[in-house]
Amino acid sequence: MLYRLHYLSSASPDLIKADIEELVRTSSVKNALLNITGALGYDGERFAQILEGAREDVLALMDTIRADDRHTGVIILDEKPVQRRLYTGWGLKHIDSLIFEDFENAMAEA
Repeated sequence: MLYRLHYLSSASPDLIKADIEELVRTSSVKNALLNITGALGYDGERFAQILEGAREDVLALMDTIRADDRHTGVIILDEKPVQRRLYTGWGLKHIDSLIFEDFENAMAEA
């Protein structure tokens, strides 16, 4: 069974575009190795991310994400078992803004 988790956090104020590009690059590779797919939104102040994969893998990755000093205040907005992936083929799809409707629609899919 697949598991989908959606969280929101506050970005560290000193992040620059190169930091985000490196985050996306390394996370995409790591997520692909873990068979985790998803999307990351960033609006210059906040992150929103959806992770999809085996429940234990997603939750283990969340432990790592919570410890990352590039953001604070991680809030899990939704998590649930799902039938299929929405981000197939994406270790991490980067959305260069926060279009919450896209994230909400992804979490509404079951």
